[in-house]
Amino acid sequence: MAKKSAAQIRRMEQRASERGTTYEAPPASASDPASALAPTTNKNEESNSSKKDSDSSKVNAKYQAALKLKQAIDAIETNTANLNSKDKRSAKRKAEAIALEI
Repeated sequence: MAKKSAAQIRRMEQRASERGTTYEAPPASASDPASALAPTTNKNEESNSSKKDSDSSKVNAKYQAALKLKQAIDAIETNTANLNSKDKRSAKRKAEAIALEI
């Protein structure tokens, strides 16, 4: 992968600050491509286990968001006395938007 220019790094830092995070530029690659391809078993094993943990937590968070979305939509649909169809659609869109943020 090509080295990022200073302007690209500045743009990435600006975007990250707008999101409320920090951007960490990738470390400079080694000039020897063979050393970059050398296997590193310890790092890979640790990253795989942390990936599995983060994947399962993401799945769990998405599952919880889906449950909340279903409950919100069910509550909206059962409350027919107080909401007209326009308000129902609006409430459903809001509930979906909140669920997608997670």
